[in-house]
Amino acid sequence: MATLIAATNISSTTIPNQAPVQESGRAVQTVSAPAGTIITMIREASGKFGVDENLALEIARCESTMRQFDKNGNVVRGLVNPKDIGIFQINEDYHLTQSRKLGLDIYTTRGNIEYAMTLIKKSGHAPWSSSEPCWGDHVAMK
Repeated sequence: MATLIAATNISSTTIPNQAPVQESGRAVQTVSAPAGTIITMIREASGKFGVDENLALEIARCESTMRQFDKNGNVVRGLVNPKDIGIFQINEDYHLTQSRKLGLDIYTTRGNIEYAMTLIKKSGHAPWSSSEPCWGDHVAMK
């Protein structure tokens, strides 16, 4: 279990208004949400799934700066690996099939957050070990 060492100012980021995006040929409704709303969603999902909310918040901050969509309404994709999707940079190749089996859509804000909570519950911070230099100083690992 992780505990927060240093507070970060993650709630000061806002997400611009979003336009619908296309995913697999279908329109996906996106919702404009300030980062505070995303933070609230992460906190609620952390409680629902029984994972450390501080760890989840720090990972999301480092992976995407709390963004599911870019300023043009497109799902945020990884700079290093464009198969990494959304707030928690969930990799399509490794996780899309499993997320769909669970009824979660990683291309949506809620689906991305909830699937990340299942990963944290199952594997802890391991799926995000490559970004640990960013969030590791803010979270103490037990």
